Amino acid sequence: LKSKLFATTASVVYPQCIIAMGPFPAWNMMQLAAVIISMTSFASASLSCADANDEAVLLAQRKPRHLSGSGTGGALALNTDGVIANGTERSSGNTPSWCQVEGADPDTLQQLIATAERLMHKYLGVGPAYVNLGMTSQEFMCASVAAVYHTGHAPFAFPTFEAGTGFGPSAEGPGWLKQLDRDSCGLSAVGFAVALDSPNNLLTFLAELYYTGEIASVDPPIKPLQSILQMDPSADKNCATGFCQQGPIFVWSTALRSARNQQIMAASAAAGMPLPESANVITSTPLSGSGTQGGSGQSYFTVPQDLHAWCKELLPEATCTWYQGACGDDEECKGLMNNLLPQELFQLQNWYLWSQQPGRSEEPELTFEPVRKITQMEGLGELIKTFYTPINSSLLFEGRAILGLNDAGLEHGWCHDASGGLYKSNGSYVTLCTMEEMALTSVPPFVLGQPPVVANHWVGLLGCSKSEGVCDIWTWGVNWKVAASDLAAQTTTLIKLDSPMQPA
Repeated sequence: LKSKLFATTASVVYPQCIIAMGPFPAWNMMQLAAVIISMTSFASASLSCADANDEAVLLAQRKPRHLSGSGTGGALALNTDGVIANGTERSSGNTPSWCQVEGADPDTLQQLIATAERLMHKYLGVGPAYVNLGMTSQEFMCASVAAVYHTGHAPFAFPTFEAGTGFGPSAEGPGWLKQLDRDSCGLSAVGFAVALDSPNNLLTFLAELYYTGEIASVDPPIKPLQSILQMDPSADKNCATGFCQQGPIFVWSTALRSARNQQIMAASAAAGMPLPESANVITSTPLSGSGTQGGSGQSYFTVPQDLHAWCKELLPEATCTWYQGACGDDEECKGLMNNLLPQELFQLQNWYLWSQQPGRSEEPELTFEPVRKITQMEGLGELIKTFYTPINSSLLFEGRAILGLNDAGLEHGWCHDASGGLYKSNGSYVTLCTMEEMALTSVPPFVLGQPPVVANHWVGLLGCSKSEGVCDIWTWGVNWKVAASDLAAQTTTLIKLDSPMQPA
């Protein structure tokens, strides 16, 4: 069907939409008055944009439970005067349009905009809890609408080697739930899961965080430290090139990670291993390192227990069943890395990489007691193999899920057919045809077909087609097609979101 050949060139162009967000002018009293008036009688937004991809496979599995619709791609533009960022006047009747999000599924967009309007009415007169975002409330809520919509209507990736990357289209800006430079793929994957399960809920959660500084509607509440609410996303030096989080994804990532850190620190203290407050750090500019997006992961690394906890908190109707390697029902095996902060995970990763070196150098210093305890466990090598054994591929056909995998070959391992051409399934390119050298140079490295396959990335699973043997996954703001067998071979964690579905 396909050969494991590495695509070195490709010339593929799909129409795609872009996001235009700025510059954001300072408000004067006249503008503020206009906004207050417009919030009492919102106009319907004009919605239109050509499909970026006509992909429709597994549409039934991709539809949100509480909103219907289809299509991919979209664009966002807004300001308070009814003038789009490109200068085109857009209004309905005599009332300025406060938010223009273009997409091929206007019914879903109208429902999302209506939800955003209700939330803005609810918090009318309330200032933002996140005080340094550099966005007005309307700009934030419009970006939230776009981010939720784009997650459920993402374009499919295609191969390209322009600008040093292995794929397109670009999905950057505040209107996307993309991790960008923060190595926060786990947090983006949770946002994906909520967006698909209940888009209105994700909008509500984002509004709660923006206006009140916490999600009080879940149990336990998600409440970041006060210092998080003071963070300025533009302080990230990577913003100079546009490769930084802004708006909704910044709020989402910082809030969930900060609240989870506090839970972990409390659990560690209760276990007699208190951690210094300096361990609970989220930096404005991510520290550089070997993460999938160039960071060290010291602010945002996540383990399966984190994703499982967020699933139960934010998706009470989901099954949230956690499958970990070959651990089965062995809770001690599944809990190998439970209650570790990102800084501890960073230290544990460095130790593991050191332990795999031939002719090891001096052992790295371990400053965290929970990390020392793991490294001193009897039979740790076999436990790691069990923990990081690839899952049974049959699990992929049971509905939507969050997957922990090693991403070697995802960006660059485009598949070929028997004739040597790039392989497609239902009109979209298939990837994750991982070559041996890709696996061996991954961080952490692994050998194809042998445990341990140490995971380094989180993605959302949209569904799999039994007839095609191909799955759709979501990460970095776009959808990807991968063969089910290849995906299973590099996946070691599956957190189930749905009840079993009828096979496609």
